[in-house]
Amino acid sequence: MIKKDLEFEQLRPAIQSLGKENVKRLVLRILNDLEDGKYNSSQILIDFNLSKSALSRFAGIRWDKSFESAAEQGIPDLWRNVAEVVMSDPDSFESAVSAGVKEIIRAVFESSPSNNKGTV
Repeated sequence: MIKKDLEFEQLRPAIQSLGKENVKRLVLRILNDLEDGKYNSSQILIDFNLSKSALSRFAGIRWDKSFESAAEQGIPDLWRNVAEVVMSDPDSFESAVSAGVKEIIRAVFESSPSNNKGTV
């Protein structure tokens, strides 16, 4: 499971207020919807009773991907976490290479504050 499950206390208050089970549901919903090509942030806002800003900070899909100053670009929490998981698992990393997203995963990972602390 995504590392957010293990770091519930570190989530932003708006996301934490959902409770652990609903955070799991939210993460799986976002990832599955993106994979299926049917991601609809408006529907997620309704289904999980989240504000637009809370969802954007947690799992926004529009952010600057140029990585000239990645640590300052406000990469949403979920994508930093996904990058940490992918970089720590050889099979996931191999899948990222095959999917052609290795460089973006690496850049997000390297910009992660928890990576700077040496925790993955």
